Order: sequence, then structure tokens, then C-alpha cells
Amino acid sequence: MKTTIKLAVHVFIMALLLGALLGMAITWLFPFPAHADEGTFINGLDRYGVEVTTASLELGHAICYRIGADGVAGFDVINEAAQHAGLSTHDTSVIVVQAIYELCPSNRPALNSYLYGNPNGRVA
Repeated sequence: MKTTIKLAVHVFIMALLLGALLGMAITWLFPFPAHADEGTFINGLDRYGVEVTTASLELGHAICYRIGADGVAGFDVINEAAQHAGLSTHDTSVIVVQAIYELCPSNRPALNSYLYGNPNGRVA
């Protein structure tokens, strides 16, 4: 009876260790994207004098989606949307930079490419 309990405990511990190792391997092989930090995004807008409105929040999230889907070409769509929303160039610039740095940092290469030399290309 004691041997059966010991064996069951050993099997249970081995299963836990195997599960932990499998979880670490999956996380290493398929890293999850950075989580959006909407609070920091809002603080950044406020810090740079942009009024925090539903439109500015929606544009921030739309930026992440559009740049993630279209790469550098998405910036033209964003500029048009900001103009239609009546946002100033200053406000649009702050929203774009804050969104990319705080909501979707994985899109930073697209922003750098757009700003520094590949405005018509797509960042892979």
C-alpha cells in the first residue's frame, strides 16, 4: 500500500514538472505580444497636451490594428482618419507615437521605417 502511494506521488510530481517544462517551452517558442497599457497611453496623451476623448482612444487602438495589418502603408490611412476627425498635426503625432510605444510596441519597427526612410514599404 505504501509503495502504491509513493508511486502515485512520484507520478504526480513528474506530471507537474513535465507540465511546467512544456509550458516554458511553449512560451519560449511562441512568445505572447506585449500587453497594451492603456493607462500609460492615456497619461502620455495628457502629458503632451492631447485631450483624452473617445476619439483619441479609438484612434490609438485603430493605429495598432492598422499598422499591424498593413505595416508602413497604414500610416497614410491613419493620417486621413485623423484629418477627418479634426485632430491637429500635433495631436495626431502624439497619439501615433504614444499608441505605438504604449499599446503596441511590436509595431515600433514600422514607425521607425516610416519616419526614417521607407515610407512606402512594408516592415516584415
